[in-house]
Amino acid sequence: MAENSATAHMDEKKLDEAAQRALQLKEKQHADFVRANGVLDFVASAKHSLLFQPNMNWNDMLSGAPISISVMGAIFIASTTTLASGITLLPPTGGFKNIE
Repeated sequence: MAENSATAHMDEKKLDEAAQRALQLKEKQHADFVRANGVLDFVASAKHSLLFQPNMNWNDMLSGAPISISVMGAIFIASTTTLASGITLLPPTGGFKNIE
């Protein structure tokens, strides 16, 4: 009788392990499906966006990038120097007119 109980316990343990493996496999398949559909949706929306239209002028879009990178570098250098802590900004004599 004890042997039947041990066998039943082992069978139950194997069934639990098999159920866990099946659940993990199902979760992985679901994650792969969601990931694949998300990528396909993104690709489809990118293809139909204004960026890929024949009359899109990439030169206009990219012309500001070098200046922006240069200004960010200058700001970084200015903010990391020890002399930057001594800079005080004073408001203009008439006050700020465009900032509220």
